[in-house]
Amino acid sequence: MNAQANPDQLSFRESLKPVCFVVAVFVFGMLGRSILSPLLPPIREAFDVSHARASQLFIVLSLGYGAAMLLSGFVSARLTHRRTIVLSACVMSAALAWMAVSPALGMFRAGVAILGAGFGLYPPSGISTVTDLVRPADWQKALAIHELGPHLGMIGAPLYANVLLMLTGWRVALAVLAVMLLAVAWAFSRGVPPRERYGEAPTLRTLAPILTKPRFWILVLLFGMALGSTDGIYLMIPSFLVSEAGFSLVAANNVFGVSRFLPIAALLSAVFIVDRIGRRTAMFVALVGTGLAVLLIGLSSGAPLIVAVFLQPSIGALFFPAGFATLSAVAPPRSRNVAVSVALPFSALIGIGLIPAWLGLMSDLAGFREGFVLVGTVIAAAALLTVALGPVRDS
Repeated sequence: MNAQANPDQLSFRESLKPVCFVVAVFVFGMLGRSILSPLLPPIREAFDVSHARASQLFIVLSLGYGAAMLLSGFVSARLTHRRTIVLSACVMSAALAWMAVSPALGMFRAGVAILGAGFGLYPPSGISTVTDLVRPADWQKALAIHELGPHLGMIGAPLYANVLLMLTGWRVALAVLAVMLLAVAWAFSRGVPPRERYGEAPTLRTLAPILTKPRFWILVLLFGMALGSTDGIYLMIPSFLVSEAGFSLVAANNVFGVSRFLPIAALLSAVFIVDRIGRRTAMFVALVGTGLAVLLIGLSSGAPLIVAVFLQPSIGALFFPAGFATLSAVAPPRSRNVAVSVALPFSALIGIGLIPAWLGLMSDLAGFREGFVLVGTVIAAAALLTVALGPVRDS
């Protein structure tokens, strides 16, 4: 699983500035994707719809995201990865502006679908751009910085919404964010070297060398477990804390919100941890650790429960720098975007679709605690699949 460095690839220190411009697009893209959640109450009131109908907007967002990611290779094959990232930010900006002026829910829903599609264009080209800028030996360091993006975006979304709602309304909040995304796209276009690296469209010729590798499908499953241990559990923790753990809504939100800062520290630590122990070991440790933390959430209460809630996203975050570096090495350099664009929708279906659905079902049948115990056990056991990856070379 070796990736050869190109002579124009940079060391980690040399690439830090352009990588930060890539991360800035990721942060504001995630902020745009996440802003619907904290703004949902005033949006629901403005369109006078039920909670159920308003919540359906998240399904629309996910469908747009998944479809665009699967098709993103056709875009980057024509525009280059750099221009695809700019297009992603511009599409999200246009979608937010459309949503800000929408007079009816149907028009607003169309904007939400476009918003999801705009964000779906980003991940394959974003990761390909980082691995193209940086020499393979430093991929995990650069990808650890890159993975700060979603956490900063998820932390920033409620803070941004609270500030803007105190000053104005939700429509202006969306419009201002639309302008900010355009500014970030312009800064990215100026700050990242103009390398004309084209992606590969997901044709049979490009898919065959990837889909026929058992390592690819093992990584799909591992990413599914990792996404389930972070994003999937993330969706259900607040409901569990309130309904079964005896927390008030305010206390649950405080514990939950503060816990999301720790993955940032974990990702910064991952720069050194992955270098020292290697990618495969890092993935194994992350899955075992986060699986045990999820298991502890199901078995504990009081202070141990709070500790588990803090540990769970922090340990899980360690998986992704090593995971993305390994996934990038599965495909030839030109086809890295295809590997990402195919793997992530399948992994997201497992981690952000099936795992939360299972926990919801378990909460009705037996209780959240039993669900967390089973899911934590499965995630920890799935770490054994890293053995089947075989040797993973880091350069």
